[in-house]
Amino acid sequence: MEENFDDNDIFINQFIIESEEHIINIETLLLGIEKTLDSFDPEEINSLFRSIHTIKGLAGMLDFPNLFEFSHSWETLLDNVRKKKQVLNKEVIDVSFLSLDLLIKIVNSIKETKKDLIDISFVTNNLNTLLGEDFIEKKTDEKDFSSIFDIISPFFQKNISSKEKEVLLAETQLGKNIYQIKLFLNKDCFSKDISYFSVCINLEMFGDIINLSANIDEIADIQDFNPETFDLEVNILFSSEEEKEKLYNIVKNKEIIIDKIFPQSIEEDIKEKEKEEEILEKKETNLVKDIKDNSKSKNLNTQETIRVDTSKLDILLTLIGEQVISKTQLEYISNSLINITSYDKINKNDLIELSNSLNEKLSTFSRLNAQLQETVMRIRMLPIGTVFSRFTRVVRELSKDLNKKIELIIDGEDTELDKTIIEEISDPLLHILRNSIDHGIEKPSERIIKGKNETGMLYLNAYQQGNSIIIIIKDDGKGIKIERIREKAIEKEIITKDTKLTDKEIINLIFEAGFSTAEEVTGTSGRGVGMDVVRKNISHLKGTIEIQTEEDVGTTIIIKLPLTLAIIQSLIINVSGSNFALPISTVIESYRATPDEIKILDGHPILKLRDNVLPVLFFEDYFKLEKRKNKSKYIYIVILGIAEKKVAFIVSSFVGQQEIVIKPINDPFVKVDGIAGAAFSGEDIILIIDPVAIIKDSYKSLV
Repeated sequence: MEENFDDNDIFINQFIIESEEHIINIETLLLGIEKTLDSFDPEEINSLFRSIHTIKGLAGMLDFPNLFEFSHSWETLLDNVRKKKQVLNKEVIDVSFLSLDLLIKIVNSIKETKKDLIDISFVTNNLNTLLGEDFIEKKTDEKDFSSIFDIISPFFQKNISSKEKEVLLAETQLGKNIYQIKLFLNKDCFSKDISYFSVCINLEMFGDIINLSANIDEIADIQDFNPETFDLEVNILFSSEEEKEKLYNIVKNKEIIIDKIFPQSIEEDIKEKEKEEEILEKKETNLVKDIKDNSKSKNLNTQETIRVDTSKLDILLTLIGEQVISKTQLEYISNSLINITSYDKINKNDLIELSNSLNEKLSTFSRLNAQLQETVMRIRMLPIGTVFSRFTRVVRELSKDLNKKIELIIDGEDTELDKTIIEEISDPLLHILRNSIDHGIEKPSERIIKGKNETGMLYLNAYQQGNSIIIIIKDDGKGIKIERIREKAIEKEIITKDTKLTDKEIINLIFEAGFSTAEEVTGTSGRGVGMDVVRKNISHLKGTIEIQTEEDVGTTIIIKLPLTLAIIQSLIINVSGSNFALPISTVIESYRATPDEIKILDGHPILKLRDNVLPVLFFEDYFKLEKRKNKSKYIYIVILGIAEKKVAFIVSSFVGQQEIVIKPINDPFVKVDGIAGAAFSGEDIILIIDPVAIIKDSYKSLV
């Protein structure tokens, strides 16, 4: 029975969401505490303890024994710190970071397999070493425990572990109140904030959860478990100095029974029995009703979730209401037009009046539609700080491994980006940061010789610019030695000695696959894998990347990304009588030129644009379209750019800019190289050009 309950997607999904939030909190707290070891804030230790304590409780409920055992040792260590039984020192911080890494592995494993299979022995041994032999060898005195064990319910007698027995005995010896709490989870717990997660969080503020287990034996048939129609009884063994009345006020849940079992009077026991019978009788009636009402309900499926600010939902609801009104107004005009056309004689003034009214209402409808679209996009947005916060730990670990002193400064954490892009930009940023730490920032002794502060600076910033997000990664290190890049490129036969390149083109060689200036392979660099991956990932996100560097001053990397990949601003172009869409984020510039500006170099058409020589691609040739004679004395050119590469794209004419919704082409039989998808434009369907494929092909033709 337990195995089937563990596989319940709903509870595991809630556990993962809750745990990931605690992981972020734990990492932030550890990094802050480490900086102020001598004068740390006790409340930070308390908050750290509560996060781990909550995870332990959830692990106990969902029967994840490895996570439960390891988190118990970790919380005990932190409990000793907050009770001043253990000195908060470097060893405690280091083993806590080690524990955090293990926690992340376990949660990821549960996310993928729904099982708790990660080996915890190494980390647990490290924790227990700091706790000392008393903790490792401690055994429960059965004689001392027997009295309290006799009064806890048979349910807890069956489910409590030996370590939890020790905790229970210790709490009673300290004179704490011991409570048995019953919480009933019904279908409403998934739409209201009354789940065991919220109950645990509230309770932890005023005591310790000793054991938390679900009473699945009360479910008639676990194979058909459906939270829409069944209640689940969750039992919590809890110790606190607070009285029962306050706990009821804390939890704020009517369907909960709190039974004080130690110490307790006979009068209290009678009252609790009466209250429990009343609640159970009420629940039995509700259960029968729920089963009848939901007999045809479908099983819930796990899906990715995103937490949304209620203010955004309020805006969404308001806009939908306004659209309903606008729709009604348009229907009225439509009916009026139908009535007018049925008359023998049509009054021109009536038509003009209706036409003006229609234009006005359509304008309102378009405005509401744009606002609705923007609001829905904003709901998908997440602050980029969710990515940035992870890098503080990366900088800490790498600077420690490389014997460097580095301070990470983060700005723009509140800048929002589409959830999909947030997830995919993490790895490219990580590669760039690792390169800055390894290749860019010098060791303290070297920095002092150069007259710099021994602590290097890494600056990470994000801000919105129009329909794009700009991310800046800047360091004050040694910069990129251009001549060194050129030498390595020649050595690796990426270029020849005779190849003439500008400084910017030489710098961009670091994006070539297999390129590295490292003298030896280390755990951080030297394998020639990194910046080429960055370029590919950013290109995939329809973004661009630019490098600015100055020797012994530092390097700045600028990444430009679209706000979202689903709805994009596009440049509509016409070629051979048909319209196509180009993502505006990849358009560097567009202009009108004369045919004599196109030159031929080694058999390939090129365009010299200021200091750049760009390959030229004719749209008709690339897509094998029928060529039409150009009657104009001008040609129309679009400069496309992905990462550091650019190409001049010759089209028939420019139509204008338009916001489009991308519809991907998934059928392999209709996929065409260079086409990213399709979109509706008015009554027509237009194809969306894939600049990544086009630029890649144009540079291949030059080889």
